[in-house]
Amino acid sequence: MKYCPRCVTSSQNNASFCGTCGHRFEEHATPKNDSSVTDRKQAVETESSYMIPLGHILLMSIISYGIYFAYWLFLTWKHYRDHTGEEAFPYWHAMTQLVPVYSYFRVHAHMRVFAELMRKEKLPTTISPGWAVITSIGIGSLGSISLGNGGEIITQRMAISMALVDTFAVAILAWLLLHVQANLNSYWSHISGVKPLDTKFRLGYGAAAIAVIGVLAWVHTITTIFNAV
Repeated sequence: MKYCPRCVTSSQNNASFCGTCGHRFEEHATPKNDSSVTDRKQAVETESSYMIPLGHILLMSIISYGIYFAYWLFLTWKHYRDHTGEEAFPYWHAMTQLVPVYSYFRVHAHMRVFAELMRKEKLPTTISPGWAVITSIGIGSLGSISLGNGGEIITQRMAISMALVDTFAVAILAWLLLHVQANLNSYWSHISGVKPLDTKFRLGYGAAAIAVIGVLAWVHTITTIFNAV
């Protein structure tokens, strides 16, 4: 038996391709010792865990009222740091979304580094840092419209309009995350040799907390509509 150097799946000695990830075998494809096999298996498990199911992205974007975007930045930036070994600060990277204007520069940097990783692996990518920034600016503008009523008495029509604007902003945000995460899943699948459909994502405490906050935000929005004049 010999092992695939990418996904560490065992194959017959006369096999030309890995039956799991399709990697083409070269001569002497068997790892030198058991420890190298174990290390590679651990690496595969780690890299494949970086894939986030698109259904999870969509659900969390909606439930969290769009707040999931900051958590997604934190999570994927952490993946980038652990994968490349480069110095990065996931928490502060996510917190920059609270800083006007500068937040757009961080979004651009986020998209740029992942697009570069994919190009280095000669993988096709549709990640566009520029469009990601434009989309972020659009979402921020919609948020400003929703919050721009000041001390005015909110009528039911105004409350419904604000709710629709917020819903539209969440929809755009979900589209952006789905688009980018599809690219990231393609990258991690290529690196680990594991298909995206074979991955399972567990809801962490951070994501759960954000989901609770988002639900409360939706409840507040609905309550505002019914309590408006």
